[in-house]
Amino acid sequence: MKKFGHWFTNVFWYHYKTHFIIGCFVLFLLISFTTTVLRNRQPDFQMVILTSDNVIFPDAPELSRLIKNEIGEVNGDGRVDVQVYVLSLSRANPNHYEHALQANIHLRDPSIVLYVVDDANRERFADFFEADDNPPDISQTTIFYEIGRYEQPYYAFFRMRTDNNNESDYRLAERVLQIIMESS
Repeated sequence: MKKFGHWFTNVFWYHYKTHFIIGCFVLFLLISFTTTVLRNRQPDFQMVILTSDNVIFPDAPELSRLIKNEIGEVNGDGRVDVQVYVLSLSRANPNHYEHALQANIHLRDPSIVLYVVDDANRERFADFFEADDNPPDISQTTIFYEIGRYEQPYYAFFRMRTDNNNESDYRLAERVLQIIMESS
């Protein structure tokens, strides 16, 4: 045992400590990068509901469950993940500023194609959506009524098309809107 301690201290540590420390650091970086990549989840579908009603809950589990059951796995990662963001832009909401910031981020995200907007916010965000003089009113559908009893109509809009690279996202969003409309 004394020979190993002598070898470790006088030979290995004296000559190779820099290499050993750098190697451990590189191994740590490699492991942390790998776990970050493996834990990163890309949702199969994302949708945003912008409301001026004072809504506290940040998502709509019933709507997410309906969409998840209907569309299945889309992006090839082996998991079905649907994100529905409900953002209250009411000044009475204690999270008003956080929701307004999230709304701006989600409106600029090209992977989000379907938006549900209430009547009060329809004109405010009109520049982000495709022009539609008669958008579908989904506030009367059963699934949307279960999310919350809202006081005004809600309309579904698609993101303004800038290129044809995400045409499959638009087809998926149209399918989801059809699923929501048929839930009544």
